[in-house]
Order: sequence, then structure tokens, then C-alpha cells
Amino acid sequence: MKKLKEHLSVNLILIPLVFIILMIFDFGGNHNFVYGRFYKNSTVTADETIVTKITEQTPNSLTIVFTNNGNVDWVYSNSYSIEIFDKDVWCVVPFAENVMFVEIAYVLEPNQTVTKTYSLKYHTLYAGHYRLVVGSSITEFDIK
Repeated sequence: MKKLKEHLSVNLILIPLVFIILMIFDFGGNHNFVYGRFYKNSTVTADETIVTKITEQTPNSLTIVFTNNGNVDWVYSNSYSIEIFDKDVWCVVPFAENVMFVEIAYVLEPNQTVTKTYSLKYHTLYAGHYRLVVGSSITEFDIK
């Protein structure tokens, strides 16, 4: 009986521990190990009708001009993600802090432009090739 209690108490500790480890690393998806951390592979594809141009890049921000060269309105919001190119795939870089976005739908009509600035200070970024993803638009940039 004593051995059974010991066996059960060990399993009651190990089973949740293994579950927590699996949840942290999300082994069910595709990942890369970059700069000592796991990053989930990106599945984003760009809308080719939305053309972007970086007008200013500082260590803390990117200012981008978006141009809608399509025939329909482009809808986007305040949220964005940053991805790093590593081992021939794009990987999502997690935010370094808890960040929340006010979700407002913006509309960029055909043949119109808009300028937006995005913060880089909420990510831990090392030298490398990155891209900023806003809705269906993608803007690539480098950090040296």
C-alpha cells in the first residue's frame, strides 16, 4: 500500500509538469530555435496590392507609408507582429511585455496612402532580417 501511495504521488506531480512543459513549447506546431528561444513559424502571405515604404527607422520605431494599389478598400487595424527570417522561414517574434491593442478598423481606399509609426521597443530584436506584418501587408527591414 505504501508503494502504491508513493507511485501515485510521484505521478500526480509528473503528469501536470509534463503537461505544462508541452504547453510552453507548443510542440504541435512548427518552430525554430533562434537566439536561444523557440519561435513559431509564420503563415502570413502578403497582399501584393498594398505597397509599403519605410520612411524612418530608429532603434525604437518604424515609420511606414502604405499605398493601396488595388481596386478594393484595404482594411487594417492597430495590431501588428514582427517576424525574423531564420533558416529559410519566417518566425514570429513574441512581444517582450504584455501588449494590448485598441482594435479599430481603418480603411485605405484604392490609390490612397497613409503613414503609420510602429514601436519596436516591445520586442527583443537582435541583428537580423525582419518584417513587420500589418493585416495583409508586409514590410521587410534589417537590424544591424
